[in-house]
Amino acid sequence: MLTKFEIISDKSISQAFARVNIYELESALDYIKNLPYGRTSSRNDLRLVLSEKKGSCSSKHGLIKQLAIENDWKAVQLFLGIYLMNSSNTPRIGDILLQAGIAELPEAHTYLKIDGTLVDLTFKENKVPKFLDSLYYEEEISADQINHYKRNLHRKFLDNWSAEKNLGFSLEQLWQIREKCILALSKPKN
Repeated sequence: MLTKFEIISDKSISQAFARVNIYELESALDYIKNLPYGRTSSRNDLRLVLSEKKGSCSSKHGLIKQLAIENDWKAVQLFLGIYLMNSSNTPRIGDILLQAGIAELPEAHTYLKIDGTLVDLTFKENKVPKFLDSLYYEEEISADQINHYKRNLHRKFLDNWSAEKNLGFSLEQLWQIREKCILALSKPKN
């Protein structure tokens, strides 16, 4: 059970949650977790998660971090991790990796730690974060780092990993394989 955090701020994200009748953190977490996975129309406006009723790992967790900042909840931390995405921890991308001739691919993932407990709101069906067993790198970030900083770090990591593994793929080829994986995650399950 999480510490009870009430939404008391009159700032924009807090008020956006109030418009959907959410007044405390636990309800906000449940609401965001139940939204479908998908990119919003603009990565720069986290409130779109609420109006477009979908979000990626970055936008969902960034929105909650901004809510925490508005309400001075210091126990809510935003993290960026890089893990090896494969068919075991992300089954819906197995065919894409197989077609590309690789078994795994480094993926940047954003998540929260609240009172030290890892919270992943990316997919409704996540009960236990499946990426932890293959986590290579982790750092606490601010909500404004979920766009350019995250992308640049991910691309650098991917480029170094590819060179280390001597895979014969360019960074752009690996990025396109990754984008196909993300697209597969956005599609409804069969």
